[in-house]
Amino acid sequence: MATNQGFVNFVPHEVDGEFLYYLLDELTPIIKRLGSGTTFDEVSKRDLRKVYCAIPIEKNEQAAIARILDAVDMAIERTREAVERARTLDHSLLHDLLEHGLGEGRSDKRPVHWEIKRVSEIAEVGSGVTMGKDVSGFKSVELPYLRVANVQDGHLDLSTIKTVRVRCDEVDHYRLKAGDVLMTEGGDLDKLGRGTLWEGQIPDCLHQNHIFRVRVNRKVLDPRFFSYVVESDIAKRYFIRVAKRTTNLASTNKTQVRAFRFPVPPLPEQQQIVAIVAAAKAKLQALMQKEVALQQLKKSLMHDLLTGKVRVGDSGLSPLP
Repeated sequence: MATNQGFVNFVPHEVDGEFLYYLLDELTPIIKRLGSGTTFDEVSKRDLRKVYCAIPIEKNEQAAIARILDAVDMAIERTREAVERARTLDHSLLHDLLEHGLGEGRSDKRPVHWEIKRVSEIAEVGSGVTMGKDVSGFKSVELPYLRVANVQDGHLDLSTIKTVRVRCDEVDHYRLKAGDVLMTEGGDLDKLGRGTLWEGQIPDCLHQNHIFRVRVNRKVLDPRFFSYVVESDIAKRYFIRVAKRTTNLASTNKTQVRAFRFPVPPLPEQQQIVAIVAAAKAKLQALMQKEVALQQLKKSLMHDLLTGKVRVGDSGLSPLP
């Protein structure tokens, strides 16, 4: 293999090659600061040669550090693979339950006692606050609201919450209630009709007009079950079929959401399906948290081992006195 002039290649001489790989990873932020250029930043070999770093004198210690970090990398990769398997299982399990039911008497067809209902028959669909609306001259209040970026496929991202000023007499109309199912209007294709359950995480929270709020009739429909239907292929196929589409963009509207037809089992069966899917999702979430924890462990270990804060000797790891 050869590389072109856009590469700077490191050939290890007095250092273990795998140790050098991890060391360069740790040095990347420093190396990036050396970049300069008009069209794009690049780092010259001359500047790279000026970068100083501390390394263990003994190659045995270098190799031991590389082995430790390699083991963490392997654990991260295995966990990532387990996450993907669990995600695939979660998706196929949901599809199987909605298409074939559960328990005895399962067949290739949907259970005959399940009804097919339109959203409009068993739920109310509401639009959200229009951004930039002039409320001067009215008694108003500033409240948190959800944007499209907050509503992901099957979960919420509440890391950044913005606020909007609305008329006080409109707050009740736009205020979310625990059990509301949120669905996005569209934009990029991945934003079309995606949704999840709102559980009242933020008091007095509103939603913007590019998010639909579906408030179900709980006598016939469990909101958690409907939120899983929204995640399913049944919903995705429908919204892709009916969406207004332009190049790389797609959107739906309130009328199409209300017209969405989906299978509605009796409430006890809905709750059983919810329990099964929730258990699969909990396993997936645990694996995702494990992956994050391993990434944090690797970051911490790289800093400690590659700066000499923690040394590796014959007796294992030992911090500097």
